[in-house]
Amino acid sequence: MSAAVPEGVPEGVAVGRSAGPGDAGGPAGPVAVELMAALLGEAGPLATEAHRLLSPVAAFRSTLRERLLVDGQIVPFAHRAAALTPRHSIAAVDGASVREHLYAADLVVAVAVAAEGMTSVGGHPLSHRHWAHVREHESENDRLLSAAMASLELQLLADLSHDVRILDGSHGTPVIALSTALAARSRGVAGAAAELVTDEVVAAVRSLADPDQRVHPGEVVALPKADSAHAFAGVYRARYGLDLPGGDRFLAAQVLEPGEMLYPRAAAEVAGVHFTVREEAPQRVQEAASTLDQAIAPLREAAGSAQLLVTYVKPATADTVLKVEFRVSEPLVDAGAPASSRASSRALGEAQRLAGLLSAETPGPHLQEPFAQYAVDLLAKSVSVGAEALNQSMIAMLPPGSEDYLTLLARSYRTRAGGGGGGGTRPGGVGRAGGPGGPAGNR
Repeated sequence: MSAAVPEGVPEGVAVGRSAGPGDAGGPAGPVAVELMAALLGEAGPLATEAHRLLSPVAAFRSTLRERLLVDGQIVPFAHRAAALTPRHSIAAVDGASVREHLYAADLVVAVAVAAEGMTSVGGHPLSHRHWAHVREHESENDRLLSAAMASLELQLLADLSHDVRILDGSHGTPVIALSTALAARSRGVAGAAAELVTDEVVAAVRSLADPDQRVHPGEVVALPKADSAHAFAGVYRARYGLDLPGGDRFLAAQVLEPGEMLYPRAAAEVAGVHFTVREEAPQRVQEAASTLDQAIAPLREAAGSAQLLVTYVKPATADTVLKVEFRVSEPLVDAGAPASSRASSRALGEAQRLAGLLSAETPGPHLQEPFAQYAVDLLAKSVSVGAEALNQSMIAMLPPGSEDYLTLLARSYRTRAGGGGGGGTRPGGVGRAGGPGGPAGNR
């Protein structure tokens, strides 16, 4: 006998069993069914809300695109030759982290890995980095974990000798992660963060935008995925008097055709990055912050002088866009300058060349990021398996005398769901050192 489907729930939606990790297969209670029906009842109002928010950009698309083309704010780039004849090496770096909230302590693990690009000529060595500790429970351990992951990514990025080195996130992302940990209220977390600031990390931070290292060993290109920027939209709104909600990424995807990019802008948001710590912070923490603040001076200077740029690129076979932060060899000609000056800009030529390389590396419509970035993201997620194995191996190697606390180190702080096909939930989570036990968006 089949169960009746509540009114308002579309045919085919399962309502007889609860879903989620560790589902034991028992029937869902009336509350779960009512909640599902209530949520689905919001679909109509939400559709209206989404249309009201996003339709203005679609309505003004043709007008805005025409004006941007006339003003030279949409720039084509060559892409076929790069796709057919790759003559460069490209690799991406990404990190992942796990915080296992064990009953007695926190097991914190961070890794950084690298992957070769699909269009890369290859032949360059790849490596990996890791960091793992058992720490007393502290609410700010996530800050330390994020900083550890950032330091590993920076070091690994500096190790690569590829022509193009992709950093997942913004240039400012690792800087913010390190700064946030050094500014922690916990003296233990701030002190541990200061220990991460080795000479190698300082050199890697400096090389992010050091003009002498722009192409030696290779360009550093930052590709943020999560993006709430409205800088381009704000400029176009003021210049053309159009209502342009939805953010820069959505706007760029609407107005660009494959093989085009927006005329870049200076990454002004990075010009203000800095390191500060609490007045009562230990001397070691203050020294680490001061050293790093000096190391990021080239990054601030590049952003302030229009040599660290931001644009959106629509690859030749994609219907979505890439947000790209990159360093150029000379200041970009202002977007309001005469068309002849903009067209002859060396910085713009460097941006177009880079757009072509990234386009070749991003075969759409399936991939929404360069293959190297996609591949390294998959690789980084394996840290969850490694952390689970490390946890079990650590428990097996505890010395004599650990019997009194062993079970509390092996247990999670919460009941694991069991039975059915779910297999239970993990006490920790894989991600970019987000909230306790879960992934964070980034970048």
